[in-house]
Amino acid sequence: SNPHNRPCGAGHSYLVIDQNGRVARCQMEIERTVTDITAEDPLGVIRTNQIGFHNLSVDEKDGCRECVWRYWCAGGCPLLTYRVTGRNDVKSPYCNVYQALYPEVLRLEGLRLLKWKDPHA
Repeated sequence: SNPHNRPCGAGHSYLVIDQNGRVARCQMEIERTVTDITAEDPLGVIRTNQIGFHNLSVDEKDGCRECVWRYWCAGGCPLLTYRVTGRNDVKSPYCNVYQALYPEVLRLEGLRLLKWKDPHA
């Protein structure tokens, strides 16, 4: 399968439409619409709009390129990162949390699978 390059489709392959037909990149930012449904290509407008956050590939983010967990978190929520740092090209403010949790999740899942394989263990 393809690597998980983006944490979501916001601004890339996804759009949100409010009750008035206005279109935003993300449901968490519905009050900041970029276009409306009368546009010929609303998703195209979202992709080319340079204002606000952008959902870059994890391979384009400082602090993510060399991380072993980059295709798990894909750099974290791009909107949160933009709100906290004002940048689109940096790792998530929660990076240290992800790096601590993912190994533990894998360990616990491994133990669960071993127990499932041998229900008497």
